[in-house]
Amino acid sequence: MDGGNAVQTSDGWIQIADLVQGTEEIIEPRELEESGEWAMTAFNRCRLMELTGLEPVVPYGEVPDGEPSLLLEEAAKAVVRIAVPPERVGWRLSLAEALQCALADVRMVSGACDV
Repeated sequence: MDGGNAVQTSDGWIQIADLVQGTEEIIEPRELEESGEWAMTAFNRCRLMELTGLEPVVPYGEVPDGEPSLLLEEAAKAVVRIAVPPERVGWRLSLAEALQCALADVRMVSGACDV
């Protein structure tokens, strides 16, 4: 496929799901903050959750450390390498686009919070 750079569907899927889940665990508690700016990222994150089949995160306890944009960047790289059968190419393209849109949203809000 890409000279050996494609990952097996299950391996790539697990990595992508873990990264998307980790992003949600970081952002969901931020979304509930009074300022509300992280709520602007909800649409594309919800789209990601739907495409990956993951359940929404219910915030509890300590919020994990991490930079959500780095997790989404890694997931976007992984989705490009994932090997899918021809009938799943449309899904992979939709997932890649959703990751890029969510990443743009997160960068926008993160940049605004840093000002």
